[in-house]
Amino acid sequence: METTANATNIPSLVGQFDPQVGLQRVVPDYALVFFDHLHSEYMALKSRIKDEQMIKLLDSLQEKRVKNELTWSDIYTFDLALIEWSPLENLVRKAYDARSKYRSIAGQKEYDEYLASKPPDLTAILVKPDALNGDEPDTSTSPPETHDPDLPASAEIVQRVLRADIRYLLNKFYLYYAMLPMREGMREQLTRRAVRMTLIILGIIILLALISLGGLKIFSSDKFKQIFDVTGVFGLTVGTVACAGIIGGCVSMLQRIQSAPTEGDALFNLAALTNGWIGLSLSPLYGAIFEQWKRDIDEISRCDNVVAKLGGLAMPDNGFGWHAAGRPPTSDEFVVAQGRYYQHMIECFGADRCMFESNFPVDRMSVSYRVLWNAFKKIARDCSPDERNALFAGTATRVYNLA
Repeated sequence: METTANATNIPSLVGQFDPQVGLQRVVPDYALVFFDHLHSEYMALKSRIKDEQMIKLLDSLQEKRVKNELTWSDIYTFDLALIEWSPLENLVRKAYDARSKYRSIAGQKEYDEYLASKPPDLTAILVKPDALNGDEPDTSTSPPETHDPDLPASAEIVQRVLRADIRYLLNKFYLYYAMLPMREGMREQLTRRAVRMTLIILGIIILLALISLGGLKIFSSDKFKQIFDVTGVFGLTVGTVACAGIIGGCVSMLQRIQSAPTEGDALFNLAALTNGWIGLSLSPLYGAIFEQWKRDIDEISRCDNVVAKLGGLAMPDNGFGWHAAGRPPTSDEFVVAQGRYYQHMIECFGADRCMFESNFPVDRMSVSYRVLWNAFKKIARDCSPDERNALFAGTATRVYNLA
């Protein structure tokens, strides 16, 4: 049957991560409540179902529910079967509900793309009152004052189109339901790894600091100093800067794990979380480097004749990897990843010695022009009107004598 085929095709998509999870995982208790709701709907429709094999299938799924063996694949199959036997008035209501769920799960952007594909216009589908009473077959028409020549006149065709639309939406958010436990489990795993790595690196820094200060007798002997002059390599200042950077890197890593996108393609989001852990794991090292960079920028900013152009960080050689990602970053993702660099520059140089730049067309490999400038606006959100004017126009006008 088509219903079963649709439900069993999805696990193959997630099998590349773990064949024991996803749609084949036993569902949590809250999903059982949802299934009970669907089962009530089934009992109301059971007299309409003429296919004995379908009835056996649905009853077998109810038995799995009693045994607490239900999976998301089972619930998906059950839901699809109900669609095949629902009357037109139920389909219209189901379509409204499915679209509402899809918008909340996929996000407004993907929902707008779905609407751009021109799904059935639910407001143009009317059901004759006699059909609701069971006196005659379901009938659909268009309102006379807003007649749509493209709307199918046959109720059968309307139902077929509606069912196809609802199946598409169910496919989307059932996949999301199945991916959610995997995604959250992966977040927890990455978070534990981040904390563990940070503690290890902090332990190494503390050890190096003790060596530098002579706190460990085993490393303070003249013989050891002759072999390796530790004090010359690991000073207190370097250790302090590195320690602060690593703590900052750990916080950044945790923020990036928790801010991983939840809207859009569930498989893409899971793959991004799975394959990006190496970059995330290097965040403590990046934090140490960032702290040294901040010190260097602060020193350069003391030269009054230096003016800073703020941009170009989205180039591939800066290591953010957006040029190779499945999609470009949003302005919010840009600010999370790079905002601290821009803000430190503005703090050190002042807005009257900074100017935003697009660095196009080079940055086009990683980010769109509109997203880039929207990100700059968000970075400068807390600046005064005069400071924003300097960042976006005034400094460049003065430095390049454009007035």
